[in-house]
Amino acid sequence: MLTTFVPARFKRHGVKKVVVHAEPTAPQADPPTMEGARADPHVVKTLAQGFYWQRLLSEHRVRGAAEIAAVEGVDRARVTKVTRLALLAPELVQAIVEGRLPVTLQQLMRQELPDDWSEQRKMLAR
Repeated sequence: MLTTFVPARFKRHGVKKVVVHAEPTAPQADPPTMEGARADPHVVKTLAQGFYWQRLLSEHRVRGAAEIAAVEGVDRARVTKVTRLALLAPELVQAIVEGRLPVTLQQLMRQELPDDWSEQRKMLAR
């Protein structure tokens, strides 16, 4: 089983849940290696949302992407693209969250990411 930690928490705003940045409670064991590196908060939020939606699907708590889309008020294609981000290689997710891999949300959403992690590394780690 693979577990990936994304420092985020969910907060209710009306009927919707939104992802907010969560500060770690303890100092990180491995601080980012690049001085001043910062993760794009929109990318981190979308990654966390993808992991959350994928979990809902995996645990059969929703019937499918259409149900998530209806609840979240987005189209089904967006849900599908965002949940595919949960299939990123763990080290790529970690590098993105730590700000060591500067990718934009547009880059992640527009290109078709391969399922193979080594191919993902080649494509994103240029």
